[in-house]
Amino acid sequence: MSVQPVKKNKLKIGITGNIASGKSTATTYLKAKGFTIIDSDEIVHELWKDPQIIQELSALFNLDLKDNVIQQQFKQDVFNDETMRKSLEAYLHPKVYETIEQHIQASTHHVIIDIPLLFETHYETHLDAVILITVPKDIQMHRLTKRGLTLEQAEARIASQMDQSLKMKKTSHIISSTLNFETFYQALEKEIELIIHGNT
Repeated sequence: MSVQPVKKNKLKIGITGNIASGKSTATTYLKAKGFTIIDSDEIVHELWKDPQIIQELSALFNLDLKDNVIQQQFKQDVFNDETMRKSLEAYLHPKVYETIEQHIQASTHHVIIDIPLLFETHYETHLDAVILITVPKDIQMHRLTKRGLTLEQAEARIASQMDQSLKMKKTSHIISSTLNFETFYQALEKEIELIIHGNT
């Protein structure tokens, strides 16, 4: 699979999946193949470095988020407080999607957009197709605890996202991350080819 510049009919392909599903493995492979990758998590990371955003979020939540300790605790707390999380998302998501759109416009290739909360935010309506990476919960929990999360933190993060079974009903492009790497990459290439050649 090779990527050539596209002057028109540039496709916007979403890659999503719940936390620790294997999205990064997929996008790293596709980036090496020449695709333009837009990573929403990286965009959020950059937004958190913006002093103006930190100031506005501090005012919104009545916390001194310039303090790194308070900020890190806040990022943990939002997964356990739905009201807090929704307020944060309502503030950040428009900025994230504005940045995504700027990257899309700047690209001359088909674009792969990695968005964990793609279906939660109904962003699929802006895309030509969506590939869903799935993972069994036991593997998901194992991967999260290996990252240093406690079992309670891992459960909270999983619970904060839409159930995987509901996401599977929203796209026909589904790949299991339990496949070995070679088979996983082959399946990924197959779905990309189906999308690019119009069989979405």
